[in-house]
Amino acid sequence: MDNYNTKSKHLLELSRLQKVRLRKYQKQMLKERTDYLESENKLELRLSQINSIGDEKDNLRELQNQFFYATSPLNMDKIKIRKYWLQYDMEMHEYYKNIEEEEKSNNHIKYISSKNKWIRENQKTEIIDNLLREAVLLNSESSEET
Repeated sequence: MDNYNTKSKHLLELSRLQKVRLRKYQKQMLKERTDYLESENKLELRLSQINSIGDEKDNLRELQNQFFYATSPLNMDKIKIRKYWLQYDMEMHEYYKNIEEEEKSNNHIKYISSKNKWIRENQKTEIIDNLLREAVLLNSESSEET
């Protein structure tokens, strides 16, 4: 009977320790998930900005092709200047888009890794809790016999 009590105490301590570990991994997983979602939103915003610049470039092309607008040298200079800055903005956003895609990918890998660690720790916790329940049952059965 004393042996069962000792095992139960050890399992109880192990269970407490495992639950602390589980909370640690859960916090880490939630942080990684938040980082991943933030990088995903950041990339979506960047893609939206790129699409907006593309639309504006298309509008300028149409404006440039209109006869009455294209005949004015002043208007043509304005279009050229705007096209230059749109191209500059497009290149800048494309550069950052590539960086943000890599960041999103890295954050996704970190999130999946931390999620898998949490799943493994959760399984360990369940196993320890089952062993603890069995030990308590065996302890109560042996106490009833005496």
